[in-house]
Amino acid sequence: MGKITKSGTSIAQLLDDERFQARIARSLPEHLSTERLLASVFGELRRTPKLAHCNKASFFNAVLQASQAGLEIGGPLGHGYLIPFKKEVVFVPGYRGLLFLARQSGEILDVRTGVVCEGDHFVYRDGLSLKLEHTPFAAPTTAKFERAWAVVTTKTGGQYVAVLWKAEVDKIRAGSAGRNAGAWTDFYLEMAKKTALRRALKVAPMSARLARVVADDEAADAGIVGRVELEPEDAEIVDVAQLEADTKPDTASDLADALEMADELEGTDPSNEAGA
Repeated sequence: MGKITKSGTSIAQLLDDERFQARIARSLPEHLSTERLLASVFGELRRTPKLAHCNKASFFNAVLQASQAGLEIGGPLGHGYLIPFKKEVVFVPGYRGLLFLARQSGEILDVRTGVVCEGDHFVYRDGLSLKLEHTPFAAPTTAKFERAWAVVTTKTGGQYVAVLWKAEVDKIRAGSAGRNAGAWTDFYLEMAKKTALRRALKVAPMSARLARVVADDEAADAGIVGRVELEPEDAEIVDVAQLEADTKPDTASDLADALEMADELEGTDPSNEAGA
């Protein structure tokens, strides 16, 4: 088989390519299988048809970022999302994804986050005697959002705190590649908490996997896309010279078989059984 981005090659064919799947498998941690990750990717293609209009190389990079992070894309877990940005695909980790990685890092004992709304009791005092108190007054979905906070406690007893006003959160969103799609529009409050958590994690000890996800997420919020460095064998799978040229959209029929496979995998997932 030639380079996967040759004219007429669909994203569904890219995901079905054995070399692509082998590359993904090498990146995944033990808790996530290749089949499960690809099923979540196919589900995201169904939910966001614009992804099929993006170039294949950036799509490859985004899926590779998700596999390296060990985060499932979309679905009920909300660990991460594939966001179409012009002709590029951006992988954006969600709040739950960062939380998941923080708890897996081996360095962190506890993570707490929250959103402060108008009328809430909130006290924050920095310095040698740290103090943070938050008592919600009303549901965040009905009250005016004011700020987000996060506290990361390490196993050695260190505490790392971040408090961001709404204006700071919105400024970060404004520079993000996915500011008008996906998580920022559908899950604004969770993204606000994620932004505060990311700020706290930056100064806390963390695993190499989490550090890379935090750095890539910051890059996406700065409007920088495609940060994954391809290995030599990846060049035979994705022709990076076609980043702009290869933007032919996939048709519904191109994805039909792939989506059917995703449905079958979701149907056999034990977590989908009644009472699970």
